[in-house]
Amino acid sequence: MPLPLIIGGLAAVAGVARIRSGGITAGLAPGIYGGIKMKEANDTMNLAKQKHEQAINRCEEQNKETTALMDSIVKRELKIRASFETFSNIIEQIQGRPDFKNMKFERIDLPQFQADELREISSGVAMVCSGMALESILLGGTGLAVGSVILSITGSMLSKQADEAYRQASRTEEKVEEIVGYLKELTTVAKNFERALMEVETQYRKRLDRLDEIVNYYGKKNWNDFTRDEKETTENTVLLVGILYKMLKTKLKIENHAEDGIGIVNKYEVRSVVSKADQVLDKVRAEF
Repeated sequence: MPLPLIIGGLAAVAGVARIRSGGITAGLAPGIYGGIKMKEANDTMNLAKQKHEQAINRCEEQNKETTALMDSIVKRELKIRASFETFSNIIEQIQGRPDFKNMKFERIDLPQFQADELREISSGVAMVCSGMALESILLGGTGLAVGSVILSITGSMLSKQADEAYRQASRTEEKVEEIVGYLKELTTVAKNFERALMEVETQYRKRLDRLDEIVNYYGKKNWNDFTRDEKETTENTVLLVGILYKMLKTKLKIENHAEDGIGIVNKYEVRSVVSKADQVLDKVRAEF
């Protein structure tokens, strides 16, 4: 039985017990003792309820922050994916262009990709943080829904039930701390990823616009007609597409098949791709 129901049931029983203790048992030692135990049980239940509510509120607040950040990243990714078709259409018009798929930058081994692959990505809706399902993180298999306790509650068992409710509220609090810790770590990693993604996208779109101007406005369709600066712009655009392609394939969260159901933050892979993105940025920024 969830904790709020336990609390409500105990309150009802306490009320009935008070009615029954009025008049006939007033002034008797057992009645006084029972009243004290009921008051102690009621106080314990109130503490349990407060502990439970505070834990859930803390979890919901962190969940809102994390969800908003993840939504922001997903929306940005979708816009980048959509732009890949424009890039593919432009680059395929350039005759005699070098084989960019073998292009490497210093120690950065960028993934190989073809124009058709980019078109497929641009038309898809797969997301870096697929499977986030924060609702399942918060409610499924985490222990936040407090388990059942004894269904039959009598006046003589109020104290035991109150103690059980308090223990369950404490377990909820511990589980919430674990979940909030996970969400905070995910938020920190995601913020760094978003920062790098935004900066790479900014540099990429500048060069995509310039490349569109070179090919579709000035009509240069042959690589040999490109100036040195125009070739550098093209190469850097391809380089930026490569790192964006890699970033879009990087998951921020890895599924965890353990009983608690709490995901694993993919911090090491994210840290690696962000480091590569920063190196690419340092290189292409020198162009403009």
